[in-house]
Parts: sequence; structure tokens; C-alpha cells
Amino acid sequence: MLALPAAALRARAEGPESATPTRRRVADAILGIRIGSEFEKAAHTLAPHLGGKEEERGEEEEDSESERGEGRKRVWTLKSSAYRYVVVVADARGKVAGVSGFARAGREIPFSRLGDLREAHRAGTAMAVWNVRTPKGAYRLVAKGENGKARVVSLLSLALPPIE
Repeated sequence: MLALPAAALRARAEGPESATPTRRRVADAILGIRIGSEFEKAAHTLAPHLGGKEEERGEEEEDSESERGEGRKRVWTLKSSAYRYVVVVADARGKVAGVSGFARAGREIPFSRLGDLREAHRAGTAMAVWNVRTPKGAYRLVAKGENGKARVVSLLSLALPPIE
């Protein structure tokens, strides 16, 4: 008698429903940076992917005139990740309102690795978009590229500014 691996025995005992793959979550972070996290902690989160002190500081610019009410934006050049650059945008409260990763050539990310394409608001060969609700609010994940592979991945807050 052949011995079956433990996972196969469980699947056989539990029936075919449990053997099917579970629903894939939609990506909620780019290299550990999430919507709503502290902008000032982004450098620390990216530290494993940075080079020297210059990259660690990043390039920062004030963006007080922005239509979306963003407060600051910082760009990091990364040494060791699938992304060559990461851009983090903060709102006026110092919380991350958007983060984008720009993939290195040849290391584009398949849209399907970012989320279930059947759950996407829009999915094609050049772009996939997911709108995701969470207990803390909502965000949009946008993947842009060619042939179903992202060159740019962005997480954007769907929080609206207060009406004045």
C-alpha cells in the first residue's frame, strides 16, 4: 500500500470542497508600505532594500498645492527588490495616501499575483484595477503594464477629503 502525503489524506477525508484553493486576497502593501501607515516610518520599512544613506533619506518634495490635498511625497531608489523605485505620498495628517512601485525591467509582476482577476473591477492585458473595502476604509490597487504584467503597481486611498 502506498503512503499518501498528509495534505492529500486531509483533502480526501474532508471532501473536494476543502481541496479547492482558497480565494486569493488582493495585495494591500508594496514592500510593506500600506495605505494609512505612518509616512515617517516608510524609510524604516524600506531599509532592507536601500543602499547608502542618500537613498535612505529619499528625495522629498512638499506638495501643498495638490488637487488631492496631499502633504508630502518621497521617492526612493531601491537596490534589492523587484521594484527599482518606490514613491510614497502622504496626506496632510502624515498618513500614507498612496504608494507606487516601478518594477525593474524583466521583473514585471503578473497581474494575477496581485489579486484574483475575477474579482477585479477592470482587468485586461494592459491594466487591472481592484477596489477593496477594509475595516479601516477602502483602497484601489492599480496594475499597469503589458501582456498582463505590471511595470507600475499603485495603492491609492479611496478616502475622500472632508466637504468644507
